[in-house]
Amino acid sequence: MKYFGVIISVLLAFSSCSHEGEAMRQRLDYVSECNRADTVFTEAWLPTVDSLAQYFDRHGNTNERMMAHYLQGRVHHDMGEAPQALACYRDATNHADTTDMGCDFKTLSRIYGQMSMLFYLQRTPALSIQYARMAEQTAYQAKDTLSAIIFAGGIAGAYHELNEMDSVLGICRESSKRFLEHGREDMAAAVFGVCIGILIDRHQFVNAKQLMDTYENKSGFFDDRGNIQRGKEIYYSVKGKYYLGVGKLDSVVYYSRKLLGHSSRNPDYKEPAYRGLMYAYQRMGKTDSVAKYASLYTDANDSAIVRHSSEEIVRMQSLYNYSERQKLADRKTIEAQRYRNTLLVMVVVCALTLMAAYSLWKSHKRKILAVLLEANSKYADSIKQYYHIQRDLELSRLNHEQYRRSQERELERLKEVLATYQDDNSRPESWDLENAILGSAIVERFHLLASKITIPSEKEWEDLFGLLHDRLPSFYQLIQGEQASLTEYERKASMLIRLRFIPSELAVLLGLSKQRISNIRRDINHKLFHEKGTRTLDAHIRRL
Repeated sequence: MKYFGVIISVLLAFSSCSHEGEAMRQRLDYVSECNRADTVFTEAWLPTVDSLAQYFDRHGNTNERMMAHYLQGRVHHDMGEAPQALACYRDATNHADTTDMGCDFKTLSRIYGQMSMLFYLQRTPALSIQYARMAEQTAYQAKDTLSAIIFAGGIAGAYHELNEMDSVLGICRESSKRFLEHGREDMAAAVFGVCIGILIDRHQFVNAKQLMDTYENKSGFFDDRGNIQRGKEIYYSVKGKYYLGVGKLDSVVYYSRKLLGHSSRNPDYKEPAYRGLMYAYQRMGKTDSVAKYASLYTDANDSAIVRHSSEEIVRMQSLYNYSERQKLADRKTIEAQRYRNTLLVMVVVCALTLMAAYSLWKSHKRKILAVLLEANSKYADSIKQYYHIQRDLELSRLNHEQYRRSQERELERLKEVLATYQDDNSRPESWDLENAILGSAIVERFHLLASKITIPSEKEWEDLFGLLHDRLPSFYQLIQGEQASLTEYERKASMLIRLRFIPSELAVLLGLSKQRISNIRRDINHKLFHEKGTRTLDAHIRRL
């Protein structure tokens, strides 16, 4: 009984851990839902997301850790703390196990997308492009094609910052095309927002007007009165620039003042608004208004420079680099402590298994090669010796009777040997081929290659096909014809069978297993002679 209390305590501890884990997962799901609903996170959310990150670092799986740190980054992002947000996003990506089939690639692609946007807003376009490409790649891995297209098109703004305008136009055209292929006419129109100003700067006003009409009518960003969606009011500046280019100065004033009306929320709108008014009044010849708005434009321009100073960008980047290095080192330490023993066991087991498998494979391969080498070598030697003796016999027929009889006896012996290799047990005198073919240099070359377990070159195959084309044209036309419908392997096998090559030689010359050769022989017999199996194949082919 004294152990009963201990057992109960352990069970209660496990129960407590289980309840805590369920509660934390519910909390994680809740914050995730808020994020998907575009909730604007405030400082009040920090204790919640910090506790989630701490808990799942100890108890969660890789996807849960990634999500917890991602949500932590989203809170800092909405609070305007770009370096902290980037550090959290980097933590999240470090926890992603991309080698795992269960990896949440969809969330990972969103994280890379958020990082790309932050770099773009901080005017570091090269990094923005890099992470947008990573977001696109992981979206494809998540089978989220539409998001991948969005990420691919999103880099147009970064290329605009790099002043690579041809790239901007090309990216927008490609993105619009792909959106249309997926039935998203609104997105196909929306991507052209960044292109309109480029066309205006190039004085391509007709093309610019076409894109403006598409953008305004199909993007879904405008209400019935022509007012653009909140946060995108900078478009009024682009539209004012268009009207300045085509000489409609009243419209320039209208859209510049419309943009200026939103500058209380976004001070960056003041600079383009004052610039538009300055140019419009300059064209109208109103010198007092020109002087007024020129002064206001200069002040707004100076303020913008201060807000986007290079020192701020360098500071943000240095903080990010430090955080990346520190978090990466921490992660490696934790992972090493967690998996060291498991990894060691796995490495040893895998190494022993691979060594055993490799040893068995090498042994099996040596045995197969030894059998092929012996059979093919004996056959090649015998057939070569047969034709050499036959030629010698012809030369000695008149004057060397004793030598002739000796060679005839040897020839008879070789006939018996060669007959044992043939499926039909036929002797050479019944092979029904001229000695010039079977004893030709290229045929002897192929026997030699088979005996040395060597695959012929393409040139050697061409020479062998050329021999059949010249000496056995009817047979050559048959195996090459469309009616026979033989594959490349089947044509080569048919040719080798006709020239008295045995199956073990076919296996070497075609680089296939014996079973595959047997299947090919069966298919040839069916296609050419409409018979099953392989028993009658050699006799049929050799009668052609």
